[in-house]
Amino acid sequence: MDVIHLERPFGDRELNEDLWVTADEEQLDLAKRQKLAEHGFRVAVLGGTLPTILKTLFGEEELGQMNGEHLMIQSGVPTQIQSGGLFESWLVEEKAMDENRIVPLTNATGSLRVVPRITPDREIDLAITPEIQHGDTRKQFVPGVGTSGGMDWSIQIGRQSRALGELSFNVRLRTGQFVLISCVAQGESHGVRFFSHKKEGQTMQRVVLVNAEASHEAEAARASLR
Repeated sequence: MDVIHLERPFGDRELNEDLWVTADEEQLDLAKRQKLAEHGFRVAVLGGTLPTILKTLFGEEELGQMNGEHLMIQSGVPTQIQSGGLFESWLVEEKAMDENRIVPLTNATGSLRVVPRITPDREIDLAITPEIQHGDTRKQFVPGVGTSGGMDWSIQIGRQSRALGELSFNVRLRTGQFVLISCVAQGESHGVRFFSHKKEGQTMQRVVLVNAEASHEAEAARASLR
């Protein structure tokens, strides 16, 4: 899985308009798009081994300098992609008894939990859930399946995580396609916090592009099962 982090000053026209002209924002159904937009998120799919629009908007030298990651992950195994900066306090709504209340999360940052799966027709289905990592680093006992097949527990060191389940979505990618994820660059929203951070006193906006493909090893393993 290849991940590209593209940054510009918050509200930049090229980042918020030109980049989306050739993107397909109708991959998600209307209700999901409306729910994401309500909370300041924007999602689309771009085609091509490297989207032509990126080469048009940004020079080859700049493309090579973009912060990115190349990750080898297994089908069905989640990975985290940090998308924004650190906030001293992040307000979230939670249901308590029969009423909703606003709860502050401290030392918080936005992260995307991505779970890829190879489909029977050799496409990649990405299940993406926005999560807020918060609090101090601590040891946690995490349940899992042991080598013998029974339930097992392991210790992981990390921070607390608050999943925004209602904002989770699935995108299916063919070879060479990218999912494009960012925020609606206006107002104060979860999306704005997920995709912005301070840099040298200026607010920067980030777009995350994710491309996932089945490795040769995965294809070989699938072929052996046919």
